[in-house]
Amino acid sequence: MWPFHWESDSTGSQRSPFRIVEELYAEHYDALYQYLILSGCRPADADDLIPSGFVRLLRFLQQGNGLEKPKPWLIRVVHNLRIDDARRERRESTIDDGQLEARMTESSAPCQTWRRSCCSRDMRPGDGAVGTDHSWLTNRGK
Repeated sequence: MWPFHWESDSTGSQRSPFRIVEELYAEHYDALYQYLILSGCRPADADDLIPSGFVRLLRFLQQGNGLEKPKPWLIRVVHNLRIDDARRERRESTIDDGQLEARMTESSAPCQTWRRSCCSRDMRPGDGAVGTDHSWLTNRGK
């Protein structure tokens, strides 16, 4: 499995997880950025998510784990971070009860206005609205 943090480089010196992450950052940053942008992520958010993905990679390597294919692993990590970020934004942008009450009042105002104007007068079928005074129904046959 590649890269283990105890692997040696071509000179025989031991590679640290930090060095491995630096190399992978230089190699895969553009691909990760392009993936996030093409998946609908804002550029500023992509710039924040990619370093977070490499921090996760560093923690993963420091635990003694290794990867055969780091690029797909990093894509999955930044994808999941993007989803988590979107959920967090959605949770933070929920409206409070006062705002909900105001929105409900605003949205029901046209209906209440229509009911007052249409339902308070004596309406006959075909007039285009339904009235509340149905006395004409009882006087039909007279």
